[in-house]
Amino acid sequence: QDKNKVFLSNQLIDQLSPTETPVKSILSWNVQPKKNQWVVSYIVSLEESKEKQVTKKVTFMLKEKDQKYQVTKLPQLENFEINL
Repeated sequence: QDKNKVFLSNQLIDQLSPTETPVKSILSWNVQPKKNQWVVSYIVSLEESKEKQVTKKVTFMLKEKDQKYQVTKLPQLENFEINL
């Protein structure tokens, strides 16, 4: 958690709950300003098992503080599908 203090606001540091699911790929999806913060979204492919991959949309909020960016809202995972 000490390494994450640079990137997380103090209110969020104790709310972390990491997982061990390997990430196969990451795609930047959306970055939008919202008041004095940024809403950031990525699409990630996770390898749940050798045979199963799932695609999720990860959304979080960033705020500039002392010329650095900190996460102010923990990432939210949503199911995601691209319909072609």
